[in-house]
This record gives sequence, structure tokens and C-alpha cells, in this order.
Amino acid sequence: MTDFTITGKAGDTVFLVHPGNDAAAEHLRTNAPSWAQFLGKALAVEHRFIEHLVHHWAFEGWEIKLPNGTFIN
Repeated sequence: MTDFTITGKAGDTVFLVHPGNDAAAEHLRTNAPSWAQFLGKALAVEHRFIEHLVHHWAFEGWEIKLPNGTFIN
């Protein structure tokens, strides 16, 4: 199962990072800064930061589904 699914498209200001399992949800809750915005369980991430987060999570071994359907792991 995918750990994180990212929704949004090129040109969007904000992307949503949806946790795909309990471990991913816990990771978001414990590592997001206190000022982070959540919509339900999804973390809102500004477009200028999403690429860095994807690379960081992939380096840590998380599986990520990008908006275009591509998987990174």
C-alpha cells in the first residue's frame, strides 16, 4: 500500500499529502510543525516545498504516489 498520495497539479498553490496507512499518518502528525495545516488527515503543503518533501520521504524509504500516477519508492 502507498504510504503517501499527493494530490494537486502543476500550477496549484497547495498540494495535499494523504497518508495511506497508520504509520504514514503518525509520521505526518509527529513531524509536521505546529503551524502546519491539515484538511482531515491530509497535510497541506505549499508548492515550493513539495518536491523537497517527496525526495526526503523517498530517501527515508516511504512509497509515494504522485498526482500523475507515478510511484516513487
